[in-house]
Amino acid sequence: MGFGTHPHRDMEIISIPTAGKLAHKDTIGTSGIIESGEIQVMSAGTGIAHSEMNGNADVPVKFFQIWVMPNKQGVEPRYQQLKIADMLKPNEFGQILSPNPDDAGVWIH
Repeated sequence: MGFGTHPHRDMEIISIPTAGKLAHKDTIGTSGIIESGEIQVMSAGTGIAHSEMNGNADVPVKFFQIWVMPNKQGVEPRYQQLKIADMLKPNEFGQILSPNPDDAGVWIH
């Protein structure tokens, strides 16, 4: 199952799968699989439509999804996805999200 194509505007949406795979497809041409251990951000900006489906019919997908009101409205929609493990060092705190595009991790408005 999942969520069929639906619109968003002026919203920052962060998705973090904790189990399984999440299939994403949107109107800015992005499509792919977000796996457990990855973080994905979609800045809806001036408007975007997307769908989210289970990326594996045999394994349930579980994920956190956080919606944030942006500090700027009317921005160009964008998509970003990274592996969390690539940003972290063992036994240290690490940053995976920031409002600054020059910081480590994904960034949001």
